[in-house]
Amino acid sequence: MSGSGWGGITVAGGGQLDLSQAKITGAINPITVDAGGRASLTNVTIADERSPFTVAPSGSLTLANVKVAQAAEQSSIDGTLHAVALDYNKGAGEGFTALKGTAKITLINSHLHGDGPSTGDMLSMRNGDSLTVVNSDVTGAHCAFHILGLNKLLLDHANIHENSYGFMMYGTSTSGTRVIKSSNIQNNQDFGIDEGSKFNHNGPIRIEGSYIANNGQDLARYTSAITVTNPASAPIRMP
Repeated sequence: MSGSGWGGITVAGGGQLDLSQAKITGAINPITVDAGGRASLTNVTIADERSPFTVAPSGSLTLANVKVAQAAEQSSIDGTLHAVALDYNKGAGEGFTALKGTAKITLINSHLHGDGPSTGDMLSMRNGDSLTVVNSDVTGAHCAFHILGLNKLLLDHANIHENSYGFMMYGTSTSGTRVIKSSNIQNNQDFGIDEGSKFNHNGPIRIEGSYIANNGQDLARYTSAITVTNPASAPIRMP
């Protein structure tokens, strides 16, 4: 599926798309999933696009072995995104935004990368439902993760490095669970983890067995929300 400046594929509410072994080129919005729609992409490459993915609240997008060559604009995820082996190049812009408080994002065995610390954020998430990142690498962004109001968080064997900020949590829900374990947050220019200020209200955040080192400032704590146990003395080996 190719062209120049064509709209892309839209899955309407109640509809379902299953696409495999394909290449999508030149689309403005390659994949849009409306509320109530479902889409699944397997072994798909997306190139010469503007905004790769748009998922509305109650929409669902599943990705397996998908490559996004270089996005010109951000993907908007306000429904469910479940990605395994996603290679996503955000270039100089924003990576993903999740701004309506309804996003459920899972990234497994994935590589998210951009043009460097002076570029856009990889994921900006406000009042989201959940974020799970497992066995994945995030690099080359201003903020790898810029989080406000997240309910549930799990970072497990996440490698967050060479960004300006690794993890910014400017207020999270007081309910739910937020755990960072067996992960590396290292070599980020300004902060490894930044809680923002004493005026933010984070719920409990547990950091277990993780390596947080060689950042401009490793851990900026302003409240009592963050608990660190068994810090690693050397980088965690990623699977």
